[in-house]
Amino acid sequence: MKNLNKTIKRVYKKNSPNFPSDLEEYLHLILKNSTFDAFIKNAENNLKDYYYSSTEIPINRSNLRRILEKADKESHYLSIFAVGDYIYRKIFDKFDKFDKCTMLVNDITVLPDGEKWQFIMRSLSSQKISPSERIYYSLKTPKIKIDNKDYQVAYSEHCITQIHERLKLKKYNYAALGDTFSMLYENMYFEKVTLLNNQNALCIYGMCMGEEFIQFRIVKEIYGQKYFPGEKYFFKLGYLPLEYNGNYAVAKTILCPGFYTTPEYELLGRSESDIEWLKRANQNERKNNNDSYDFQLIKKMHELGIPQVKIFDNVIYKFQ
Repeated sequence: MKNLNKTIKRVYKKNSPNFPSDLEEYLHLILKNSTFDAFIKNAENNLKDYYYSSTEIPINRSNLRRILEKADKESHYLSIFAVGDYIYRKIFDKFDKFDKCTMLVNDITVLPDGEKWQFIMRSLSSQKISPSERIYYSLKTPKIKIDNKDYQVAYSEHCITQIHERLKLKKYNYAALGDTFSMLYENMYFEKVTLLNNQNALCIYGMCMGEEFIQFRIVKEIYGQKYFPGEKYFFKLGYLPLEYNGNYAVAKTILCPGFYTTPEYELLGRSESDIEWLKRANQNERKNNNDSYDFQLIKKMHELGIPQVKIFDNVIYKFQ
């Protein structure tokens, strides 16, 4: 008789030597002791959180089991979320020390690999710059040159959390955490900017994704029906004011477009007689950037001459 509770076939790939050993050990333990039924039950209970639509997505148990058993390149993203979400929930349930920020600077990517599931472990590099402060960075990202000196771009824990909450609607599930990690790990493009207070900063961009995702709404708000279907659009996420520590250019916070030191604020003040636009710009900074996105404000700044959505010729993110 076929054993319906068997575990998935799996292979591990550790891309970052500094990936926490205790987290790696627990990943092995989870997968060794988890059955198809456990993955499917978790999917039925939790995968609705992965959709922005209020419509609940039904889970076909037999179809999901079949895909879990045969992890080929045709595997639906639903099955990838099913495995990844299960692992992350087990991690959060078991260890308090594996907190949300830990899973923003370390990542477990789930991918189908032939008839096995591949689990890729990656980490941001880190450096302690004071007894109480650690910064994080990716060795893949290009260095930036400021005043004829090359700097490694790095982020404080606070800045990483801000970036995540503005990108991902404050969601802390497998897909959301993985998206933010990949953005920090794979980013190939920083736009140098001088803020109104003469502080050096970098502008970073988020992916608008496909038309079925909420991030694409900003494209439709700005361009109406005049956008190019299938084109890769990127939206301005914000500005990273820089502080310098040795060879590191450290971002400790992120400023939304329109905050009072940003170029958008100066443009609004110069171009609009209605002071309400400046008030809205600062209110936008104090809110979660995606939860309460002020599309009218973003469109206004875009139309005044500072693009909030762009198409780039160069590579912005170089995913493995």
